[in-house]
Amino acid sequence: MMKKFTKALLGVGVVLASTTLLTACGNSSSSSSKSGTTTVTIWADDPNFTVPNMKTAVKMYNAEHKNSGVKFKVQTQGDYVTKLQTVLSAGKQSSFPNIVTIEDYNAQKMLSSYTKYFNTNSDINLNNFSGYKKNIVTYQGKTYGVPFDSGVSALYYRKDIFAKYGVKAKDLNNITWDQFIKLAEKVKKGSGKEILGTGTLLGQDPDMIRQILQSTGNWYFTKSGKLNVNSTAFKETIKTIKKLNDAGVIKGYSDFNSRNKAVFNGNDLAIVEGAWYLPTIKSDKNMKGKWGVATVPRVAGVKGAVNSTNEGGSSLYALNTGNAKADKAAKEFLKTMYDGNSKFYAKVLKDQAAITTYKPAKKNKEWKQTDPFVGQKVNQYFATNMNKIPAVSYGIHSVELETVFQSNLGNYYSGKTSLNSTINKIQSAYKTQVNSN
Repeated sequence: MMKKFTKALLGVGVVLASTTLLTACGNSSSSSSKSGTTTVTIWADDPNFTVPNMKTAVKMYNAEHKNSGVKFKVQTQGDYVTKLQTVLSAGKQSSFPNIVTIEDYNAQKMLSSYTKYFNTNSDINLNNFSGYKKNIVTYQGKTYGVPFDSGVSALYYRKDIFAKYGVKAKDLNNITWDQFIKLAEKVKKGSGKEILGTGTLLGQDPDMIRQILQSTGNWYFTKSGKLNVNSTAFKETIKTIKKLNDAGVIKGYSDFNSRNKAVFNGNDLAIVEGAWYLPTIKSDKNMKGKWGVATVPRVAGVKGAVNSTNEGGSSLYALNTGNAKADKAAKEFLKTMYDGNSKFYAKVLKDQAAITTYKPAKKNKEWKQTDPFVGQKVNQYFATNMNKIPAVSYGIHSVELETVFQSNLGNYYSGKTSLNSTINKIQSAYKTQVNSN
């Protein structure tokens, strides 16, 4: 899943009431024609990733079920989250698509807000998927979604430049952030280049917080949904980012395009992101052989912290459109292709670099092949570390809390406010934010 921001979910209760929008989004749901053909409409959130993956699934399904009587429509929507939210809030089930993709950080918010419009899917065997996905696709003890791709993270680094200044691959794997900082300082001193880059200005981007915090086995909230930013894990997470900033080895860019430009022109030497970022690096053919993949550093100050974490990922959900025949066809499609077809997963791994969470597919040869661009078995790395990602519950207010971070963490990272003062301000602002929605 390509990187997407999720600000549209801030006020699930506040939706656009545009007739034009509903017309554009709606009236594209399931239908059964007089000829007996059932139409299943699929909304996919990323035209460059989930759309081609879904079209591959449809093509393979049709080839294996030529007499199914089901016709599939794969569509994408601009401002996807807002449009999905708008259609669900309107409650006109005949306007719903049958299948939707939802980014994992948004899933619990959607499921809790619109439970009655999501079909349960007890036929899905969640034991077939990486364990950390279970908390994402279940709600109140029931299975609603089918896990798809993973945002299993990696440290992408310019191995040619790191090696030039004495830092080899073995030096970067399974280390702590404190150890990484010392190595990064060495490379920066020799090269004069920036080391870690983030896709927005430091303090504005939650990516580093998400990845470091989940690697400790914790999240912003407890399992019961209580705010947990006063925990050791959260404090050590933001302290780590401040250490990186104090050492001068992390730089925030104004946007993702600016960061990518710095990566391509050699001014930024490392990135910590999900598996979905590797195709971006590989899009510059001149960089072949110059990039490497290593494990994400872990936090030394938190017991149980690991070198595996996650950024992004999505899952698939069947909506209750009121058309029993089409709803059944949608669930059968999801079960057949996403919880039972390893050939499909082999193809999308090869064609779209889709790092999926379906464990039986890990037997496919594609997972064990060396990637010629980086000279490593990167898919094998992703597969191994995917199963080590700590399972956490993202809760229903992560997006609201991350907006609170934007107005508070920058001052902490720059040294203008203390750690305890920052935590107190976050707690107070979050309480105001949630109570106002």
